[in-house]
Amino acid sequence: MLPVAGFIVCVALILFAFLVYSGLFHKVVVSVGSPPIGKILIAYKFSTGPYKNVGNLFKEVGELAPHNACLGIYYDDPGQFPSHLLRWAVGSILAYDDETPSREAKKLFESKGYKFTTLPAISKAMVTSFPYKNFMSIIIAVNKVYSAMERYEKEHKLYACPYMEIAEGGHCNYMAPLERQDDFYLEELKIDGKIVYEPTDK
Repeated sequence: MLPVAGFIVCVALILFAFLVYSGLFHKVVVSVGSPPIGKILIAYKFSTGPYKNVGNLFKEVGELAPHNACLGIYYDDPGQFPSHLLRWAVGSILAYDDETPSREAKKLFESKGYKFTTLPAISKAMVTSFPYKNFMSIIIAVNKVYSAMERYEKEHKLYACPYMEIAEGGHCNYMAPLERQDDFYLEELKIDGKIVYEPTDK
């Protein structure tokens, strides 16, 4: 029995160490300040449905441009709307500020059905970050980061939207614009040129 007990203890310690490495005890500090990105050109796909479905698109984006930062944009509060109505987009950052994007990269994304848009530079956003070590980091972050951002937004009586995440290297930056929010709404969220701020069955 002792060898079995020892094995179980060893496995438990390894799992615990893995969770700690993945960010289990990372303190999420939310603040208002400059966002981690300025003006960016992105290739993106828009979709609706449960936010858990973003994983497949993040994987596709990462395979198409492994050296580019990946970006997710989430427009609706999953606590207020049915999961099948949630609106979101996943994309790849092709250029920053006034950089010229790679012609080959644009052709590649276009061939895969991606669209392109430019998101503006802003000076004020709700921001935080989280280590991005592995798949478990994503799971932990989903449970810690967004709840912390929502609490901060309510406590400070802010109106921050949409919620965004930018994954690059060993970390993931999170932000929610506090100015020029309408400029972060994609064409798919507009009807006759007017933004539809809340999801609908129609």
